[in-house]
Amino acid sequence: MRKHRLFFIAAILFGGPRAVLGGAPSIERFFPAGGKRGTEFTLNVVGAGFERASEILFYSPGVECLALKPTGDNELEIRLKSREDAAIGPYAFRLRNPQGLSELHTVLLTNQPVEPESEPNDEVSKANEKSRNLTWAGVLENGDVDCYAITLKKGERLAAEVASVRSGSVLLDTSIRVFSPDGALIGSVDDTPLFYQDPFITLIAPQDGRYVVEVQGTNRDGDDNSRYLLSLGDFPRPAAVYPAGGQAGMTVKVQFRGDAAGDFEQSFALPESPAPGFGLIASRDGREAPSASPFRVSPFPNVLEEIRGPSPAQLPAAFNGVLSTMGEADTFEFNVSNREPIQFESFAYRIGSPIDTVIAILDGEGETLISNDDDGSHDSRLVFVPPAPGKYSLEIRDKRRAGRPDFIYRVEATRLQPQLTAFVSRPERLSQERQTVAVPRGNRIMTTFAVQRRHFKGDVQLSTSGGPQGVLFSEARIDADRYWTPTIVEASKDAPLNAMLIDVLASGNDGDRSVQGKFQQVVDLIAGSADALFQSAVVDRLAVVVIEPVPFHVDLLQPEAPVAKDGTLDLQLKLTREPGFTGSVEVVIPFLPPWVDGPSEVVIKPGETMAVYRLRAHPKAAVREWTICAEAMAGGRSGRRAESALPGANDPLPVAPPPEVAVASELVKLTVGSSPVAGKLEEVVTEQGAAVSVSCSIEAHGQLPETMTAELEGLPNRVTASPVAIARGEGRVQFELHLAPDAPVGVFPDLVVRLTGTLNGESVSYCVGRSGTLRVEPRGGLFRDESGRALSRLEVLQRATAGPKSEGK
Repeated sequence: MRKHRLFFIAAILFGGPRAVLGGAPSIERFFPAGGKRGTEFTLNVVGAGFERASEILFYSPGVECLALKPTGDNELEIRLKSREDAAIGPYAFRLRNPQGLSELHTVLLTNQPVEPESEPNDEVSKANEKSRNLTWAGVLENGDVDCYAITLKKGERLAAEVASVRSGSVLLDTSIRVFSPDGALIGSVDDTPLFYQDPFITLIAPQDGRYVVEVQGTNRDGDDNSRYLLSLGDFPRPAAVYPAGGQAGMTVKVQFRGDAAGDFEQSFALPESPAPGFGLIASRDGREAPSASPFRVSPFPNVLEEIRGPSPAQLPAAFNGVLSTMGEADTFEFNVSNREPIQFESFAYRIGSPIDTVIAILDGEGETLISNDDDGSHDSRLVFVPPAPGKYSLEIRDKRRAGRPDFIYRVEATRLQPQLTAFVSRPERLSQERQTVAVPRGNRIMTTFAVQRRHFKGDVQLSTSGGPQGVLFSEARIDADRYWTPTIVEASKDAPLNAMLIDVLASGNDGDRSVQGKFQQVVDLIAGSADALFQSAVVDRLAVVVIEPVPFHVDLLQPEAPVAKDGTLDLQLKLTREPGFTGSVEVVIPFLPPWVDGPSEVVIKPGETMAVYRLRAHPKAAVREWTICAEAMAGGRSGRRAESALPGANDPLPVAPPPEVAVASELVKLTVGSSPVAGKLEEVVTEQGAAVSVSCSIEAHGQLPETMTAELEGLPNRVTASPVAIARGEGRVQFELHLAPDAPVGVFPDLVVRLTGTLNGESVSYCVGRSGTLRVEPRGGLFRDESGRALSRLEVLQRATAGPKSEGK
């Protein structure tokens, strides 16, 4: 690990964005990646927004914060304490200051003492060595190699395991090499099915002496954030567990496989309601593995391939087996008593097995009725609708027809049940943007609740419980044809600056049954190219924080008129400023109905309090009532500082809100309606330099402004028509069209008449006569027939070749 302080040099020279602007805390990196359970340990954190850091918010019990000691705004020391009975593995947390919460990070708990590496250790001869069963904390910078030693006797087990990607920092793809006491390379590992980019190795020492384990990045790249934990000792480190799951609340005996000292059995009492990421810790001869083996816990019994009864299985059930030989395919018989749909879902890749499963349902004659390969991963899933009651078979095989003793699978078969899962939608993938709710005291913000429906098609009601004092959520209902809805969160003026994790419940009715679901958010930690996600954290509650006030409020006034299809509506925006705040504010409408658009933002300039946001509804917009709101941010969404004047030596500081805090208006109803007026624009044929009248019929179908201004749009350059006033009830509007001598020649098919007026106090417009056509001929090139109809160029040519020419203009 080479230590650099470039971040702090930049902060000193340039101030850093957060040093000038403040804002929610942001953690760039911390070291070490974890600590031993049952102990106190310290994290040294680099980032921004630490000077007023006040709290660590953990998503699960087992770890607590004892102290936060900032050194300026960019360095922080966090003192943590974990319980003796805390589960080993990752613990998700956020850091809070008065202006918000940090991104989600994870700290790892291990069952071994954690020791920081000691540089230099980039050569075998300089390898760090201490006691056995120790977890080394290191950092691999560009081109770095770290070496660690352990002394063993012949026949003892050597086990080494890296946790890097699992620490949730960066995509550090590591590899391990093991050297014997005489310097020979006796083992190397890169990726593994169990932990993917995090390697592990287990072997039996062939001789007495000092063994060296070398850790490096596979691409030899890295930086200050490329941290890892290396657990090194004589502990068990199995590669697989069989069966791969068990029934909730029961005791299950499993076999751990793939350890160098041989396979072994162990019994576990399974929880009634396991937490996300549940796993089993292998233990042997008083030693524990440093991390868990993934393990499914389900509410139905196991069916094991080696212990199958004489009768077909009854569903629901979990089918467990091993494809131990090349080309092997396992089958399980099961009975169905009706034609209700059944879901079969395999678990292999997701629990560390190398199998790429293919599952199929066979009838009594062995014919395939339905099959599936991948379903979002290498694991399979299908829904089988039995053609009739009776006996069927489930078949499982590897797509490549491969097989090994660690090709373990589990297929869970259940009756289809409606399921609801609530979450917070995000503006872009592989991002933590808008994954928390930060509401300024005395103000409002907008968040978007969403729901994932499985085998459910109805409306969904969302409710929250357990929020900070003084915080209220608006009603959240998601219609059957939508998957998300905006929700306004408001904090009272006296709400304490505080953060809490709240529960979000989704509920709906499926016929006469009530369906309920909980909150589950997948938080992206490490992303790769092409939308690849290498590490994430799953949390079951939403983080809500009350932050310091923002010196303005925004209101979107309730529109009293609908926006008509193929028309516009001017929305009124109102900004209420606190004394002392005079800067500019950027206002956006964060979401609009399909086929309705508007400007990307509207800027309310310094000192101003009102603005107009013009909506445009395209002809394809659906006639419907929608809910919208406005969001406002000081200086703009790029994080610019509000444009208030810099103070003099004796002037009070200007009110400057934190950057990237968008406050919201209340939700208002927006109606997209059918156009109340129609019209037909006559075709216009003329020539350069001419003046001609253009007429459009007007037919009212609904309420219109008392007076309107008609404008002819879509004209080419150097062709003009003055606006015309028109009163409600008039059936026609006429324009005088003037063409310059050099007006462009050709056919212009996009003429349209726009009628603009005031309805219910709001500016509206409607388009009629769309697709009107203007044909411009060269000067002297326009010909008409005896009735005065303009001739096309083809007709002119035909008349010229057939006989007397038509008379000119």
